[in-house]
Amino acid sequence: MGDSQDSRRNDGPTLLALCALIGTALGLIGLTAMVLPQILGFAVVVCGFIAFGLLQYLVWGRWLPRDRIDDDDDDA
Repeated sequence: MGDSQDSRRNDGPTLLALCALIGTALGLIGLTAMVLPQILGFAVVVCGFIAFGLLQYLVWGRWLPRDRIDDDDDDA
């Protein structure tokens, strides 16, 4: 189709927006923790679920497609 340089997309603005969103969320959680100290336990649990989800993404979404065996449906 094209050069590998042409097909590569620029993820800079997306990563910047994601970092801004995470920073804002952490700031709001910090402000909430000043009023409700028990929210920190909830935040730890939510962060644990997010970390587990990221681990699943890395294992199943990134590493496994490299080891995939292509099936030919034309053989059937």
